[in-house]
Amino acid sequence: MAHTPLPAAGRRRLRRLQVVFIGLLCLSACRTEAPLPLTQEEQDWLAANGKHLTVLLQEDRPPFTFRDEHGAYDGLFVDYLREIEKAMGLQLPIRPFARWGDLLAHAEQNPHVIILAASRSREGPKSLLVTAPVVKVPYAIITRKTSHATGIPEFAGKTLCAVSHDAVNAILAHHYPHIAITGVKSSIQGLHAVSSGTCDAMVANSMEASYLIEALGLTNVHIAGRTRFLNRVSLATGPSNPELFGILEKTVDTIPSSRRRDIYHRWISPGDRWLSDTLVISLEVMAGIVLSIIFLLWAWTTSLRKQVGRQTKRLRDSRQNLRITLDSIGDGVMVTNIEGTVTRLNPAAAALMGWSVTEACGKPMTRVFQLRDIRTDRLLPPPDFSSPTDREPTDTTTEAVLVSRNGTPCRICCNMAPIRDEEGLVTGAVYIFKDITDKARAEEEVLRMKKLESLGILAGGIAHDFNNLLTGLYGNVSMAKLALPADHEALTYLSSAEESMEAAVALTGQFLTFSKNEAPVKKIIHVGKTLNDAATFATHGLNTRLETAIDDDLWPVAADKGQLSQIIGNLIINAHQAMATGGVVTLTAKNARATAGRIVRITVRDTGTGIAPEHLDKIFDPYFTTKTTGSGLGLATTHAIVTKHGGTISVDTEPDKGTVFTVDLPAADIRPAKAPGIQPEPLDDTSAEGARVLILDDQAVIRKILETILGKMGIVPTFTVEGSETIRAYRSQLEEGTPYDAVILDLTIPGGMGGREASEQILAMDPEAKIIISSGYASDPIMSRYEEFGIKAIAVKPYRFSDFRNILLGVLKSAP
Repeated sequence: MAHTPLPAAGRRRLRRLQVVFIGLLCLSACRTEAPLPLTQEEQDWLAANGKHLTVLLQEDRPPFTFRDEHGAYDGLFVDYLREIEKAMGLQLPIRPFARWGDLLAHAEQNPHVIILAASRSREGPKSLLVTAPVVKVPYAIITRKTSHATGIPEFAGKTLCAVSHDAVNAILAHHYPHIAITGVKSSIQGLHAVSSGTCDAMVANSMEASYLIEALGLTNVHIAGRTRFLNRVSLATGPSNPELFGILEKTVDTIPSSRRRDIYHRWISPGDRWLSDTLVISLEVMAGIVLSIIFLLWAWTTSLRKQVGRQTKRLRDSRQNLRITLDSIGDGVMVTNIEGTVTRLNPAAAALMGWSVTEACGKPMTRVFQLRDIRTDRLLPPPDFSSPTDREPTDTTTEAVLVSRNGTPCRICCNMAPIRDEEGLVTGAVYIFKDITDKARAEEEVLRMKKLESLGILAGGIAHDFNNLLTGLYGNVSMAKLALPADHEALTYLSSAEESMEAAVALTGQFLTFSKNEAPVKKIIHVGKTLNDAATFATHGLNTRLETAIDDDLWPVAADKGQLSQIIGNLIINAHQAMATGGVVTLTAKNARATAGRIVRITVRDTGTGIAPEHLDKIFDPYFTTKTTGSGLGLATTHAIVTKHGGTISVDTEPDKGTVFTVDLPAADIRPAKAPGIQPEPLDDTSAEGARVLILDDQAVIRKILETILGKMGIVPTFTVEGSETIRAYRSQLEEGTPYDAVILDLTIPGGMGGREASEQILAMDPEAKIIISSGYASDPIMSRYEEFGIKAIAVKPYRFSDFRNILLGVLKSAP
């Protein structure tokens, strides 16, 4: 067969493609290294100042800059420095620094410096001129291999560390202000902290972390994930040398691409090769373009010979291709004619509708595709194309409930579009729909969580204000009792009032059970009365009879009284819901011994329906519930509280006979230890006479009662209502050489600086300051871990005169 010659137009196009291809190859092959393109001013500056230049680097920042085993400087940026020296014709002396802050301070005082490995970011030092990035490396999250966390938000409430001077601190503070960052001196120290468990995770340059993990032999840590934040590492100099800055940028630009690749491949592990510079990426793109051109030339010449046959095959197989395409789509697709009869259906649609493809085709859409309104549950009518109003239908999207053939409802999102012929007339419709049941359920859960969060904020605010009021009541009642003789009949009434206020305190504790799940503020308590009060409160108003068997000689436990009440309340409410027609809930508590030592065993037994075996391993999962109402958080919260108290919770159930939940809490010493912030033994008021105390509290009634109480103790109080005012008052006395003997700070000051920030600033100016934190409610970890923040004691509102007196006297007598 004779070969058919190409037409003239085809030959011209082929010649043009050949010219472009050859030109690209020539450009890639002819690339040469250009000399250093300095201006005359830059050349003059370099000649006059080159001998004064000094290179500054951190000597312990592998793989960027460090000393090798022979004491010589090495690293990625040291390799770049050698290239810079070669281009400038200089040999530059190196001055190392152990700390980045010292390096910056030296750079501000000495203008003729070149800084290696400076981070370029909006949060970086504003006093430097920083070149374009030499390397862009994402920040990574480093954890122990036993951790399953991969994202920064998962470390809220945990210990997340970062190098103190690194720019990532400002980035994290901006994007995650609720996560506290623990500073470390170096990446090596941070990785060792993660390896030993001192830190839960570390955020660091992924290249540096990968290098150090291997170099240090840390086999129990790994890079769990990379963040979306980049560490742009560059060269830099001081702001007073724009000529030097220009020279540096031009010098880096003239480093050959082959040398850049060698440097990268020397210091970047194979897993991080994708971090190479843009030149390597450009070469890869160029190679892709060349290969694409070759492929297009081959495809073009081939298509000239096979065009007719391929076009014929497309027309013949179009129906088969349409069927394959529809069958491959994950969304349901249904096609109807203008009468509403189903003409085509893909497997995804058939599965959602409960009909087979062959059964559904040919049937009316109203029979196989029944949609109900989400709000009213009424059947939605199909579009009527015979109606004049629907002759020209438009695309519509709606959410509805699809009832399958077996009656199972499914939430779907459905889009309907008309099918038109060549003349534009409507001949049918196509329906595309997908199951959004899980998405809708997730949205409902998000809404429920927001409601719970709002309820927690409201409950915390009520508890805070209520406890402030109770503090005033307690103080006034205590002062009234002290003012009366021991045989005065009013003492009986005042004692009765205190008992009523105790009930109010318990009620406030119930409010707090709705607030955020925070770390328990543990005290050594005898749990019997707490269990009985919580159970009585939980069963109030229910058609459930409570029976208790609580031993009188229960060992004390270290527990948060409010959270212990929450455990009992949740278990009793759960038991009540399992007995729809009422029943008996039995609460028992007794001493026991386990492998770990002495425990107090608490059981809650009901006579309800029991728990199905298939649900037993899910009952402590958040949001799991088999009830039509409820959030599914009760047992999950109970499990979390028990775990935080070092205890265990287990369940024993039998269908139609009931369920028993058993909570084991570790017993404390037989003789209760000192509770946080409280000195139980009596103290002498005379030891505090003349002491000067600075007090921050925005409530006038509390300031009044504290003034009276402290006056009777011979203490001189000074009151402030806002944190900044408190700081000024303390600074003034400290500068005069007469600092206050103690400081009492209310943690929450609406609209102003609170106790936590004020305590940080006071301790910064005087580490020996004796600070007491006071609060009626706060989720701040300072209340449960106050000693870690340098706080001497806490006073939980509402506090009684005797408790507050002992707290203050204990702090005043304590050593600095």
